[in-house]
Amino acid sequence: MAFDPSPLRITCDDGIELAASRFCGGARAAMLIAPALGVPRRFYDRYAQFFAGHGYDVLSIDYRGVGESAGADRGAGLQLADSGRLDLDAALRWLWEHSPAQQRVFVGHSLGGQLPGLTPQSESLAAMIAIGASCPDPRLYPIVPRLRMRLLWRVLVPLLSRGREQFPARRIGFSSIDVPSGPMRDWARWGLSPGYLFDPRHGLDTQRYATLAMPLLAYSFADDDYAVRPAVEALLARYPVARTDHRHIGRAREGRIGHFGYFHPRMRDSLWTDTLRWLDTAL
Repeated sequence: MAFDPSPLRITCDDGIELAASRFCGGARAAMLIAPALGVPRRFYDRYAQFFAGHGYDVLSIDYRGVGESAGADRGAGLQLADSGRLDLDAALRWLWEHSPAQQRVFVGHSLGGQLPGLTPQSESLAAMIAIGASCPDPRLYPIVPRLRMRLLWRVLVPLLSRGREQFPARRIGFSSIDVPSGPMRDWARWGLSPGYLFDPRHGLDTQRYATLAMPLLAYSFADDDYAVRPAVEALLARYPVARTDHRHIGRAREGRIGHFGYFHPRMRDSLWTDTLRWLDTAL
């Protein structure tokens, strides 16, 4: 059975509207899929349909300024932290108010796994799954990806976002779509700070991360240059009381996984099914 997405709009506390898709498969649990930076929600459609087919009520969103959530205030004035403290907050609250499910599950890809502690809604999560989510301190990376990250954060982001509403992420091969300049500049500042978003100089309230006690399944991949194992472990250390199950995947039978391959439909019978079984136990 196919579970086609139902488009909807979700209004955040500051009035910004987010584009969202709902895949209503049942009341096993309500699942929010939080995308990576600059990744549109449609990228996760097959994954959402898989879990809808197993009884989950699934919601995916485009962060403010991204994809179909791009509005009049598309770029330079947006803040990356608001993707967590406002966008994720609104989406999780919408699930709480509209889904028949009694439990909420959070799936965070890359940036999506870094942000949930910024919203009070994370305190009521029944489980969390983090895919390629890390605390990307360049010192934790091998020399080649370390130099690539420093080039991106120190040179390309400041240079190509200057005076622009949109960072040309598509042109440089960073994303399939352009990304608002404000969040890209914030991401670069976080990346060049010890502790990433947890650095006090950014003024973010990150105290909640240390209190989240839900089961947490984290995947990292040996061929993922964006989220190397030590950087993933550095982020997991920010969830000290979560009941963490970290699964580091080496060479996969299905071929390269990298930073995005977990969500490819070829993973349906392996990693997706593995995640489903873990959720069955966690819930």
